[in-house]
Formats: sequence, structure tokens, C-alpha cells
Amino acid sequence: METETIEKKIEGLKKFEYKIQGLGGWLVVVQIIIYLNLVLMPIGLLALMSDTMQEQIEYIKLAFPEYMWFIWLGTIFSIIMIVVFIWALICMYRKKKIFPKLMIAIFIATFAVDFLEPIAIIALMDTTGDMEIWKDTIRSGFYCAIFIPYFLKSKRVKNTFVN
Repeated sequence: METETIEKKIEGLKKFEYKIQGLGGWLVVVQIIIYLNLVLMPIGLLALMSDTMQEQIEYIKLAFPEYMWFIWLGTIFSIIMIVVFIWALICMYRKKKIFPKLMIAIFIATFAVDFLEPIAIIALMDTTGDMEIWKDTIRSGFYCAIFIPYFLKSKRVKNTFVN
């Protein structure tokens, strides 16, 4: 009689499954990454307008006019990424189903740009480059290695982003 009661309680507990959800855990780190990008990217764009950078850009215009597309491409990518990060933030707080896919796309796009940029610099400037120019690529690869599997496998992510 007592074992039947215990078995019924165990069955009842099995039915009650705690679902990990919400914007806690590793999603806090993702939020920090988004906010940091939303602060640092505009600062980087504003730095392009500084007198020192304007002098360097003028020098590039005169000495290497064929490389100006590179500066414009970086600026346009930064502006697009600011808009995408704002969209990601909105999707995250509304717990939209698209958010994990959007973040995976952001990490892959950032890695691709960070990978192609040093290659372009090496090719355009006819230099071998040093490890310093690969720093952003290594950082982006590290983020991809951690967060892409997290967004694909995490129970918290699957339970949180359902709208």
C-alpha cells in the first residue's frame, strides 16, 4: 500500500518537468555582447570623423584611391550591424523564435568579415602581416565556437524563444 503511494508520487513528479527558460544563464553574456556592440560600433564610426582619421583618410584618397572602397565597405557593414543588433535586442526581449537564428547569422557574418579583412589587407597592401591583424578573426572564431552550438543545443534557448 505504501509503495503504491510512493510510486504514484514519483509518477506525479515525472509529469512535472521543470523547464529552464528565461534570459538568464549564458543568455546574459549574449545580452552583454549585444549591448557592447551597440555602444562600441557607434564610437568606432564617430572615430572616423575625428580630425586624425580624416587626415589619414585624405592620405589614403591621394596615395591609394583604389582602396577607398575598403573604408566605405567597413563603414556600411558597421551601420548595417548596428541596425541588426537593435533588431536582435528587440527579438530577444520579445522572445521571438527567430532570435537564435539571427544571432547565429550575426556571429557567422562577423567571423566572415573579420576573416576577409586581414586577407584583403594582406593582398591590397602587398604585405605578409603579423598576428595582430588576425586578432578580431580569432575572437570571432572563439565566439562562434561557443555560441553557435549553444544556440543550437540549449534547452534554455529552445524553451525561451517560442513566440
